[in-house]
Amino acid sequence: DHQARVDKVSTWIGKKIGTVQCQNIYTTKKLNGFTDLIKNAQFVDLKVVADELPDEAAKMLLKTMVTHKVNQLVMAGKFESEADTVTFLRQLAFYTRSIHITQTPYTAPPESTEGVQKRCFGTNAEDWAEIIVELFKSGELDKLCIVNSSHPGYLTASMVDKLKEALTSMDKPIWFAATCDSYPEGYETDAYKGYDVKVNKPATAANQNNQGQSNKCKQYLNIVHESRKDEKPVEDVPIDNK
Repeated sequence: DHQARVDKVSTWIGKKIGTVQCQNIYTTKKLNGFTDLIKNAQFVDLKVVADELPDEAAKMLLKTMVTHKVNQLVMAGKFESEADTVTFLRQLAFYTRSIHITQTPYTAPPESTEGVQKRCFGTNAEDWAEIIVELFKSGELDKLCIVNSSHPGYLTASMVDKLKEALTSMDKPIWFAATCDSYPEGYETDAYKGYDVKVNKPATAANQNNQGQSNKCKQYLNIVHESRKDEKPVEDVPIDNK
């Protein structure tokens, strides 16, 4: 039967797994199958692709993080959800040390009156600087990377300045990087309260593709404690720096 096949596959893959990846698992049947498959596994990295993030899937993901003591979470997608995705992100940050988020391009439905310039992790929240600070304060999280080149307005220059002050004053060594917007002169210092802080200057027109849009992140903020300056992002982040 189905359960016997799941148990057989679970035994075949073994207990110790480096990384587990799930992609667009939404239905109850698929969610139950996924949790059955990994119930006896030991792993530290979890990768999730989620264009939709229904409440049931969010609960499953959080339970997986807690049960398996996941150390590193990588998420990519549009993250469309009726749930409060910011609260969900806070819950994730409480249980894991490292989160990498890639927001893929999102187009609002024709009947929607909301803009998408500030879209990030399924929401148009007004102050992502405040959210990011809360994530680091809430629990285990000490490494966060947000790649959102399609909707850079979620993190403005004033928010960058706010993060520079707040994150460098934390009582733990932070590693933070994120795409951002509207910082025309860039910024760089390797001696700001024990942190390397950098925003690259925007790319020149010569580094644009045929559609006149860069296929790389236009501006990218780094706030990295000096003890972690050689640490790389979990996933490669292509940057326009010409």
